[in-house]
Amino acid sequence: MSSIYITEPPTKGKVLLKTTLGDIDIELWSKETPLACRNFIQLCLEDYYNDTIFHRVVFEFVAQGGDPTGTGEGGESIYGSPFKDEFHQRLKFNRRGLVGMANGGKNDNTSQFFITLGRTDELNNKNTLFRKLFVVPKLFDCSHYCHYFIVTAGSSSTTAATRTNHQVITY
Repeated sequence: MSSIYITEPPTKGKVLLKTTLGDIDIELWSKETPLACRNFIQLCLEDYYNDTIFHRVVFEFVAQGGDPTGTGEGGESIYGSPFKDEFHQRLKFNRRGLVGMANGGKNDNTSQFFITLGRTDELNNKNTLFRKLFVVPKLFDCSHYCHYFIVTAGSSSTTAATRTNHQVITY
């Protein structure tokens, strides 16, 4: 087993996002990043992410979504204003399949998030890492999704990954 997985703390809680290109099963680090997890879960419960797209996809870097406008310019948190960054010494952007808060700068987290498509060390201590994919779905296999999953802001493409439903699971 890789030492990467040994250093990560245990997760608590799960969310299942259903997209037009497959389900995304996400485990949460709710103890280490309570603000980000609470924000994400509450937005899911309010159907905030329904029918949104991944508006930014960068090969071997990130797929970004969570903006109801689909432009990368929108989104709000449950707290009424952007919330502070949360960093933990055992959480690092060291592989694909990790999920972090997209932000416009320090302590500027709202609803937008990204999924890493490769190692992204440059995001450590800049973006809150608060969850991981339980299973990296086929749609995030770079050689597969880049052909089918490229979405530009304002696109009306039917191949965009549209979240249509979600399920919050606790354990």
